[in-house]
This record gives sequence, C-alpha cells and structure tokens, in this order.
Amino acid sequence: MLKAIFFDCGGTLFYVEPPANEVWARACRELGLFVTKKDLDEQEPEFDAYDRAHFPIEDEGRYFEEFHIFAMNLLGFKITCEDAGAMQEYFNMNLNVLKFPEVDETLAGLKKKGMRLAVISNAFPNQRQKLRGLDIEGYFEDIILSSEVGFPKPDRRIFEVALAKLGVAPEESLYVGDSYAKDIVGAKKAGMKTVLVDRLKESLGGCEKVETLLGVIDKIDSF
Repeated sequence: MLKAIFFDCGGTLFYVEPPANEVWARACRELGLFVTKKDLDEQEPEFDAYDRAHFPIEDEGRYFEEFHIFAMNLLGFKITCEDAGAMQEYFNMNLNVLKFPEVDETLAGLKKKGMRLAVISNAFPNQRQKLRGLDIEGYFEDIILSSEVGFPKPDRRIFEVALAKLGVAPEESLYVGDSYAKDIVGAKKAGMKTVLVDRLKESLGGCEKVETLLGVIDKIDSF
C-alpha cells in the first residue's frame, strides 16, 4: 500500500526563467568576462564533480564564492572573492523561480488522499526558500537536500535517508521526478516505485510516465 510520495524540485515542481546558466553568463558579462551559456553548459560534468567533492556544505555563502572562483578558473578567468560574491548576488536577483500551474492542485489532492509528502532534491539549503516563496513548503513533511546529506541523486543513499526520515519502506513509497538518469534510476536502486514527469514527451521506456503532475493522482491507485 502506498503511504508516501517524494518529489524532485527543479523541472518537476518548478522551473527557472531564464535558464540558470543564461543568468550566470549574464553575471559574468557584468564583470567584463565574456562567458556564454554554452560555455557553462559544457562544463556541467565538472561542476557536478565539484559539488560531490564538497558535500555536505556547512557555509553556503563561502561555498558559492569558492565555486565561482573554481568555475571561472576552468574557463580561463581569474576572479576575486569580491567578484564571486557579486556574481552570486546578480544570479540570486535575476533568476525567476516559477511553479508549474498544476502544482497546488496536485499536492492538495494527494494530501486529501492521505499521502505523506516530502522532497528529495540535488540542491543547496536555499531550496527551502524557493519552496517557501512559492507557498508550497508547507505541503512537505521533510525536505532532503544533497548538499546536506552528502550525496546527490542518483546515489541510492539519499533516497534511503529520505525513507528513514519518514519511517516508510521503499515498497510503500513513490518518487516523482523529471530526470530518468537521476530520479528514476536512483529511486529504483533504493527499491522505490517511480513516475517520470515527461513534459517533453520523450520516448523513454521502463517506467511509468505522466505529462503533468496531475497525472500522479490518477496513478497512485495502480501502485
């Protein structure tokens, strides 16, 4: 019997506009550094590896300063701590976080059906502020973040931490996310049921899919 549903955040509950790396590239250009979104996109594997090497994070502000210095060094630029701080401030002020239109109806509907809800996200502590700003933080019993537990999805351990926090078994739990590689693969490794939010209608097999979150309400009776 299904008791709990865990959600990814970015691409599942909300999206950012403009794309995060576009805002970051603009922040770079504000400092006189000619960096494009494509430049940053190409370095994503290196950025992910940096994150994994520095989790868990104790001082978020210091982490971002050091991360920006690392990232710009990869691209051939030397910046100061002051530059890095200005870059992060520009990023924070110009990134718009918007929830998908069906989110409130979906979460309220699942709560009405008696489902316990939580978040598992590859994110920093400020993810809670984003959820609070969207007025949806209150739906969730717990918010489990990779930067705090020390390992990101698809590592099965982050899912196991979340299951333990809610005191539910894997077979009693469903994970909902928009990334097959990080969300579906990771949750399945932990023994959880899964649903892929396939907004782009990609042809990925081997999992249950919905095109919007509202489809999750219809799916839960089949688990």
